[in-house]
Amino acid sequence: MGDDEVRPPAGSAGRPPLPVEALDPRATAILQWREGQLPLRRVRTRSSWQALQSVEAAAVWRLASKLRLDDDQRYSLLRYHRERVERLMTEARPDLAPEPPEVRGQLRMLRIMKRRRRRWLRFTIGWGTWFHNRWVGIRDRWFTVTTLHYYRAAPRP
Repeated sequence: MGDDEVRPPAGSAGRPPLPVEALDPRATAILQWREGQLPLRRVRTRSSWQALQSVEAAAVWRLASKLRLDDDQRYSLLRYHRERVERLMTEARPDLAPEPPEVRGQLRMLRIMKRRRRRWLRFTIGWGTWFHNRWVGIRDRWFTVTTLHYYRAAPRP
């Protein structure tokens, strides 16, 4: 790779994450504390499962910004934390675990085929995505507000 080419950060775009030993010890300690405090009792639906994942991803981004970590550290922390959170949630609620990628792909194709039948609604293309994005933002904020007490004693970076 030439000197003028930009490489994607570790842990993204097919690049493996940094080893755990190379990650900032302050960040890993705080994220391990968060993993021990996960509000798993609040995860009752797939929507709350996704909300918890979003809340934890946002926490990694905030933590990396506060500690002024580079993108290699940020994306590696994000990947490791996401994997551990998903494992803990799967252990707590196996009935809500997402389908394997091959099943998700088949379900997605079925949804696409059903959508193609509704050609008369073409003028509304985009509105569904817009409303869904607003809903996801509201859902994540609501989940954050209702689970704040789980993280009150969080260690500071």
